[in-house]
Amino acid sequence: MDYLKIDKAHIGGYSMGGGITGQLLATHPERFITAHFGGSGIMETDPDWIAKLPADKQGRDPEEDKVLHGLRINHAMDNGMSKEEAEKLAAAPPAPRPTPATPAARPAGPALDLPNLNIPIIIINGEFDRPRAKSTRAAREAKDVEIVVLPGKSHLTAIAGGYMPKEYVNSLGRIY
Repeated sequence: MDYLKIDKAHIGGYSMGGGITGQLLATHPERFITAHFGGSGIMETDPDWIAKLPADKQGRDPEEDKVLHGLRINHAMDNGMSKEEAEKLAAAPPAPRPTPATPAARPAGPALDLPNLNIPIIIINGEFDRPRAKSTRAAREAKDVEIVVLPGKSHLTAIAGGYMPKEYVNSLGRIY
């Protein structure tokens, strides 16, 4: 932004990009006009509130496996495989990920000062993507938050081409 001589901008990110959005809001809140978190949000940190959170809906969108299959094919082809090789790879069950003996702790970044953040925030998650866990703190602490829960959608089907509901785009139009 400095290089392009942009004083303020809209910011948004999906999944890990939402985490980056939160870190930028924590370190440079004065630089942003609005913020969008998709497939992510601002996790609750207060143990008392965590205990009070209603459970998020369990399960998965049945289309999630189909989207993941297509992504595996595209990824393999992007890495030089033929379509036939990629389809064969995607048909095989994914290799199990090794489980570390102790989970890696995420480094604590700068604290996000939600009560003093004076911009509109929108948090959009599929109903099977833990929307309550990702939005309750923002709704409780920030001044201007809209929470959108996409019925029947999960992490991938909320955003993947051909699966993304119009409500996702329409919601963004309300903030931008």
